[in-house]
Amino acid sequence: MSILTEQYLNLVNRQLPAAAQKGGYPVRFNHCFARIILDNICGCEWYQVIEKPAYKNMTEEQLQQAIALGKTFLVDPQACVEANQTSLRYRNKQA
Repeated sequence: MSILTEQYLNLVNRQLPAAAQKGGYPVRFNHCFARIILDNICGCEWYQVIEKPAYKNMTEEQLQQAIALGKTFLVDPQACVEANQTSLRYRNKQA
């Protein structure tokens, strides 16, 4: 597993859910953070662009974008709120 993949998984599975426990985030589960990040870097429902499982099939560039966006969410929960609304619009769900 690449270092980038490990960084991405650490953000999604550990850091972001831990940060969400303090409040201010629209979601709290790892798969929800992954959806938000992946949809936003793909500009659509992520699985239209990346084969499942995403963490095994993302390009280096996609991993870098995902890590950067996840780090943004750590310092700015409002960015996660906005990105979640975007993700929900991609999925034709109420934002």
